[in-house]
Amino acid sequence: MNIVRITTENIELVDKALSFIFSSSSSVNINYFSNPNNYFYVAMEDEEMVGAIYGHEFDRPDTGKKQLFIYSLDVKKGHRRKGYATLLVNHFIDIAKSGDYHNVFLLANDDNMPAIKLYDSISGKKMNKKVVEQILYAWY
Repeated sequence: MNIVRITTENIELVDKALSFIFSSSSSVNINYFSNPNNYFYVAMEDEEMVGAIYGHEFDRPDTGKKQLFIYSLDVKKGHRRKGYATLLVNHFIDIAKSGDYHNVFLLANDDNMPAIKLYDSISGKKMNKKVVEQILYAWY
């Protein structure tokens, strides 16, 4: 399994990656992939895209330290519960640990039990009880 960052340098993967996350890729925001503060990774098994994660880096207004926000995570049906999602989330955590980041965080719908079990299993800390039927997780 290989984790690949999608950038303008491997733009041939963009349409496939966007279709993976969004079910269609009618338009591409090329600026997203050229911005170093945006992160879009795919998990490849041989030549098959089996998972994808994307998010954004931004500065905290109080400390000036960076944070990574995971906006979306998806694993292809037939490949779920095989560790791909864990590897992709841990990849974001490793990025944060290797840089000057405050944390990595995401929002999870409180009725998405598979996602909640995943985040709990990789030591995600629930930061609040609920924000509009979502649970905030943070690592690091």
